Amino acid sequence: WVAALASRYDAGLRDYLGATWPERTEPFDLERYVFFNYTDGSSFTPVHDHLVEGDLVCIYYAHVAAHTPERVERVDGSYYAMDDGILVVTMAQPPVNALTVQGWFDVAAALNAVADNPAVKVVILRAEGKGFNAGVDIKEMQNTTGFDALIGANKGCFAAFKAVYECAVPVIAAVNGFCVGGGVGLVGNADIVVASDDAYFGVPEVNQGALGAATHMARLVPQQMMRSLYFTAATIPATELHRFGSIYRLVPRDELDAAALTVAAEIAAKDGRVIRAAKE
Repeated sequence: WVAALASRYDAGLRDYLGATWPERTEPFDLERYVFFNYTDGSSFTPVHDHLVEGDLVCIYYAHVAAHTPERVERVDGSYYAMDDGILVVTMAQPPVNALTVQGWFDVAAALNAVADNPAVKVVILRAEGKGFNAGVDIKEMQNTTGFDALIGANKGCFAAFKAVYECAVPVIAAVNGFCVGGGVGLVGNADIVVASDDAYFGVPEVNQGALGAATHMARLVPQQMMRSLYFTAATIPATELHRFGSIYRLVPRDELDAAALTVAAEIAAKDGRVIRAAKE
């Protein structure tokens, strides 16, 4: 479907722009396409006047000059894009977004870089696939000799959680599907949580003979609820967290990105200096 959508978009731009849009002669390289939900006022595309809020937009960045490598960068298992003061960091490590050691450090690096980029006013942390985050990549640990992967995962998680908490601007976690283990660490440190109504959260570490993420879960639920979830390794649905006030917006799955962008746009409309001072 991605190839089909890219083909339709390419043909549509050629019809609209005429000779200014090159005739395609090579096969589609899907790595050169980026899809995102349009936000009102975006300047990513030359046809923005014909779009409305929430439209799915595809950019082929070999031809759109405004879409530079600085605006979209792909790293190991994730990518990020920035427009109108909103930085979107996407975790994309199939099948379940269980991040490798490098994946955790990549998330941290993307968020830490915000401190040196005054154009960014707010960050959305989201994920591709059926769930937001399944924690660390256990298979990486199993396939690595010694304890390097285990130690690396601990350090990577710490770096990512710290980067979310200490990010120079507000971080909005847009959570879909499952959010367990390290995923709770990311969300628990975020400033705002927007979730789909099928999302659920849990810290199942005790089932695996491990410990972790309790402190971060404690930011999402009352103290005794956190202890109950931790000791039993049970999960809690987003509807309950919304009732507690931990989730700011609860929406259907297909409206999640639009909801996160709407909240982000409200923040991005403010003076960036004030927003950074408020976060500090």
